[in-house]
Amino acid sequence: DAHIHSVVGLPKVSKYAYLDKLLKGAPKAMLNNYQPTAEGYDDGVKALIDHYNDPDRRMEHVINKLWKIDAPADSNQSILKFKLAIMGVVAEMEHVNVDPVGSEPLIRSWVKRLIPESLMEKILIETDTVYPKLDQILAALDNILRKFPKGLKGKDQRDDQGKGGGSKG
Repeated sequence: DAHIHSVVGLPKVSKYAYLDKLLKGAPKAMLNNYQPTAEGYDDGVKALIDHYNDPDRRMEHVINKLWKIDAPADSNQSILKFKLAIMGVVAEMEHVNVDPVGSEPLIRSWVKRLIPESLMEKILIETDTVYPKLDQILAALDNILRKFPKGLKGKDQRDDQGKGGGSKG
């Protein structure tokens, strides 16, 4: 916007060309429905803004990100990646003005489906409830992450603890 779209002296035909170079995939195809003229630029930009600022479309985009989160394995890195992915979806909901509190049951049910039983048992112990809310699940994941020694993964941690818990010096 600041470098091209709002520049008063730049012809709209040039703005169209710059925009066409930057876009890829579906947005580029959408712009290419319009002629590379001043009027085509105005109409194309309006169509893109209307399409991508649609609240239902934004919600669909965020929910699709939720569906793509991978289930965590029993390792520090995997649990952290899982937790950050969930937090990212919630933050993006807030960013696009979707109420994450209203979507909390949906997010929570999906998250609980992804969590392996062994990890869910740890979460239930941490939260001291059978029906933890999303914020409780995230807090429990933090506590679980703190209990992992740095550099060790889940199975390795159990093996080392059974052997006296240390590294060989």
